[in-house]
Amino acid sequence: MEKRVKKTFFTVATIALLLGNGVLINAQVTIGADIAPNSDALLDMTQGVDNLSYKGMLLPRVMLAGTKVSTPLSAHVQGMFVYNMNKNSYGSDGTDGVYEGIYYNDGSRWVRVEEGPKWFYMPSFNLPIPSVGSFSFNLYKEYERQFTKAITNPLFMSSNSAVTTITDPLYTPEQLDFVVIDYDPTIITVTSITPQGVMYYNVLTTEIPDRSYINIVFRVK
Repeated sequence: MEKRVKKTFFTVATIALLLGNGVLINAQVTIGADIAPNSDALLDMTQGVDNLSYKGMLLPRVMLAGTKVSTPLSAHVQGMFVYNMNKNSYGSDGTDGVYEGIYYNDGSRWVRVEEGPKWFYMPSFNLPIPSVGSFSFNLYKEYERQFTKAITNPLFMSSNSAVTTITDPLYTPEQLDFVVIDYDPTIITVTSITPQGVMYYNVLTTEIPDRSYINIVFRVK
């Protein structure tokens, strides 16, 4: 009886050891087919040798409380993907609303995955022309002011009272490239633009003709 118990224990321990080694050796896994995973993938989901699948991946469905808070996670986790079911356009702090759809976490906030243009024109503004000389103008601050419903823009009005920003969330300077594409070179000369969106320019004359212009595009990285 004692020998049988020892033999059984040895067999179970051996199987456990082999399985453990198998997990360590086969760190890459294929789900959906009995084929080897792609050599560059930790997890390969496919249904056939033709690398085609006929079903999708169902993301975890959660109720986000806002873009700035990690809820329902205990903390922000960079690279986390979820499908948000909460349609509340106001976040927990009243400003960072969320919408139904796929979100990923960048380590400090939830970012909505959505289709759309990768660039947009800067809103209309009056470029200061105080005198002949060198000046600067913060393009990002003007975008932030006009695109946000706040004390800084009391003229902000929407058909949807829940709308507090034009882009959701408001892009940061690090997410944008600031590009001047056209202007009247007889009035100003643009010399440089910083990564933070500050444009430096020289004023050549204070005699501003009608229909003077400057076209600026914000390119989303």
